[in-house]
Amino acid sequence: MCIRDRWLEEKRLRRRATKTLVNYRSQAGFWTRFFGVRQTASITRADIIEFFTWRERGRNGRKPGNHLLNLNLTLLRDFFRWARKRGYSDADPTEDIERWDELHREPRILSPEEVARLLRACREPFSVPVVRRGYKAYEKDVSYTPPPWLYPIVLTALTTLLRQKNILALTWGQVDLRAGMIRIPAEETKTRTELAIPISAQLRQCLENIPRGFSDAPVFGVKLASVRRSFTSAVQRAGLEGVTFHCLRKTGTDFLLRSGISLETTQKLGGWKTPEVMLKHYRSPSPQELGEAVTCIDSLVRQAGA
Repeated sequence: MCIRDRWLEEKRLRRRATKTLVNYRSQAGFWTRFFGVRQTASITRADIIEFFTWRERGRNGRKPGNHLLNLNLTLLRDFFRWARKRGYSDADPTEDIERWDELHREPRILSPEEVARLLRACREPFSVPVVRRGYKAYEKDVSYTPPPWLYPIVLTALTTLLRQKNILALTWGQVDLRAGMIRIPAEETKTRTELAIPISAQLRQCLENIPRGFSDAPVFGVKLASVRRSFTSAVQRAGLEGVTFHCLRKTGTDFLLRSGISLETTQKLGGWKTPEVMLKHYRSPSPQELGEAVTCIDSLVRQAGA
């Protein structure tokens, strides 16, 4: 087993998700393609820079985006730090190599009115105009009903702050309707910490209407691709733009903090390691707060008599 495979095996033993491991192995394959069988200790900073120059050129006319380049840099940095700890290398040649600039779009925070529109779009029937031209032409509205699992999944995301992966992997053994709790074991969470989340009254009523299966049976039993497709359709029917599933987690977090719920309670509910991590990624100034800031500055200009 080569050093790269030992590093990947250690990642697997740490219970990394299968999709994540496949992504790691795919990106690490570029290292083997470029460096070949060279000793890890012989790779220098100049070699790393040359590697990324080669990666930037791409293959078959396809160039990697800055996100993939940054991912490769992150994995290489992790690999060399791991190799140095185990005596395979004396230094980390990736030190001081700057990351590529990425376009970063903040997940939207939905207003209460937008949340209501989205929830209605997830459960109310809708019609789609169907037009046929040519032979036996006709035009009519065809009625459709959203999938029965869409509304419960969206409601679960809003009221529990669970990540999409944990929601789709939720089993009936993790849902205790009598105690009103959802328990996610530590090995299935991102932070490797057990989550115990109370079930709200609305979510409880919603879950009680779903036929209950065995303890290891999934609560929703639907694939990620189907959720993405149906959720995107519901967002469009609700007349919203720039809304992803992750926006539900950020919206719920922001609403709790603005409602006066303590940082520690919100952090515990959402499963973040520290309040600082939660505030950094999930608490953004609202348009109203930004407007108040501009008004405050405007008052300063008026006082100055400008």
